[in-house]
Amino acid sequence: MIRRPKLLDLKQIINEELNNYLFEIFNKSIQTIYQISKNNIYDGNYFDIYRFKTSSGNSYDVDFYKIQLNLNQLSNISKYFPNTDIINSIHLGFTSSDYNRDEKPELSGTINDLYEKRTNKNEQYEVLGKVAFMIEEYIINNSEIKIFVIGKNTEISKLSAYIKMFENIFSSKFKMVEDISNEYEEGAIYFIKI
Repeated sequence: MIRRPKLLDLKQIINEELNNYLFEIFNKSIQTIYQISKNNIYDGNYFDIYRFKTSSGNSYDVDFYKIQLNLNQLSNISKYFPNTDIINSIHLGFTSSDYNRDEKPELSGTINDLYEKRTNKNEQYEVLGKVAFMIEEYIINNSEIKIFVIGKNTEISKLSAYIKMFENIFSSKFKMVEDISNEYEEGAIYFIKI
């Protein structure tokens, strides 16, 4: 007699396979050629853009926003910097280079949020490997930065991708800590250089 798997068993198998697949995807970065545009300004914040292209020619930006954190408001973070009240941080953003920043779309969780839009170009694995490489390059080029931040109100698949990327590639250099945030309603995930 052949035993048919229960639906719950099938979901569990799919989730395990997906997790194994994601682990392999985010286990290494993909070296790529890129351009840097420094000290851009958007919505009152300075940021650097690391722009790269995929093998199909699509262009993407990894944005590194320069924001000062008030550690007196961040109890989970402040214990890592006991003698500091204010610290520079980098808030990560990733988007297609096609989106026009000058249109000043509504941000933070709306349908027009340039960091929430999906590109639907079916090259996410190549893109994520190259995003990891851009983050590695930024870390090398800006060794003084101790905190990288991702808002938890980011689209859930992007947030999961960043977390998995840091766990697999950057875990030996960074500790992941959750805390509140003035910039993100749902709080943020802070990657602290150890």
